[in-house]
Amino acid sequence: YPLEQPPQVQLRRLKAQVQYNDGNYEGDFAGDLDGPAGAFKLSSPFKGDLGKVSLPQLVLEAGQGKAAGSVGVAFADGVAWDAALDLSQLNPAYWLAEMPGTLAGPLRSKGEVKNEKLSLNADLDLKGRLRGQPAVLQLKAEGAGEQWTLGTLQVRLGDNQIVGSGSLQQRLAGQIDLNLPRLGQLWPQLQGQIKGRLDVAGTLQAPQGQLKLQGQQLIQADNRLQALTLDARLDGNQKALIDLTASGIRAGETALGTLTAKGQGDIRQQQLDLALEGPQLKLDLGLDGQWDKVKGNWRGRLAKGEVQAGGQDWKLQAPAKIERL
Repeated sequence: YPLEQPPQVQLRRLKAQVQYNDGNYEGDFAGDLDGPAGAFKLSSPFKGDLGKVSLPQLVLEAGQGKAAGSVGVAFADGVAWDAALDLSQLNPAYWLAEMPGTLAGPLRSKGEVKNEKLSLNADLDLKGRLRGQPAVLQLKAEGAGEQWTLGTLQVRLGDNQIVGSGSLQQRLAGQIDLNLPRLGQLWPQLQGQIKGRLDVAGTLQAPQGQLKLQGQQLIQADNRLQALTLDARLDGNQKALIDLTASGIRAGETALGTLTAKGQGDIRQQQLDLALEGPQLKLDLGLDGQWDKVKGNWRGRLAKGEVQAGGQDWKLQAPAKIERL
């Protein structure tokens, strides 16, 4: 309570000691925790003051796996961090039951957020096996202010892969490719395939982008989707278009049919047409509205509404106001 289910990780015992003198403190802690795959330990000495804290010998032991290194956080002027950890045969199932396996490799992250500006240097290179499949997680990124480079992004589990790169040097340039032919390798009760690509361009002030996705035979537990197509784009005039079609929708034994959504607009004006064509329900809705950026208000209307279900037909006679103040 108040959670419906207890958390997957629970603290069983914590032992700590600390000494404090004139704004400075130091000590150590050792915790025994329980997770889905069993018991594990977390320990480290620590020291710091009112503006920073460091854990110079942080150790996580879980079965035959281990993560060890140092973590430091400063918070006197903004927030800064410096983390250097090395993983060895670490099993994520100690925290996430659906992801048994082992991962090994270095994890480095250093950066700060100051005066609402972020600087970051991240280097992650983990390899191993998850859910009985080869696994790779690689990320190299660095930047500050309006100068950024995503040199490497690779996430691979079995036959599924996400690869990308990008940069911001006055102009945006980047892409991410998704090739997920066997979703069942990623998560329990998940099946099907998804393929897509995200391209970005333009500038921070006027970004441009396009996202295309195609999915087939998508299944999650008792819910099914025969086909999915998504085409979304943002042009140089900051006008957005979105076109979504999801066909062969089933929820358990109930066939819902085909859902289509077509939208367009910019920061000021938006429009969306939504339709569902199924054996038990037919739905046709049209919405439009305007966003007041200064006041933070959105004022719109349900301009069109038609529903057919159970032999009954309903039709909206006049537009209905919809407001978010």
